[in-house]
Amino acid sequence: MRMTAMCHMLPADADAKHPTVGISRAFESPEAHGECIAFLRDTSMREHVVAVLLCVQQSTVRFPQVWRASDTQRALWPVDADAATDGIFVQLQYKPQGARGDAPSSTTTLCRYIPIMRESGALGEWIGLDTDAFRLMPS
Repeated sequence: MRMTAMCHMLPADADAKHPTVGISRAFESPEAHGECIAFLRDTSMREHVVAVLLCVQQSTVRFPQVWRASDTQRALWPVDADAATDGIFVQLQYKPQGARGDAPSSTTTLCRYIPIMRESGALGEWIGLDTDAFRLMPS
């Protein structure tokens, strides 16, 4: 199974278009990652986005490899390496209803991981991730 890394954006105006951006190149290098972050922030501001959903296959991420970045992150990684060979990172960042401003403190971020099972290739159960340790994109 191979998926394209995508960023789905939900604007505040329900009638506005919902931008969806392919972001596979964002995970090739630190430079590409930084450029993508700047692009997504600019697009989010211009489109008045209230929620951003990232879906990224782990095996396509060269940077940042958050699941092995430090001893602490390796210790917190909740995935059984014997059962899953790959997986999908899902990161949702949204502004709670009534939140004001564009500061990162006005957003909530959730991170989940869906393992791809080694034997069957089937998707496993969603696993909640420590957002501070495993987010792929900053607020």
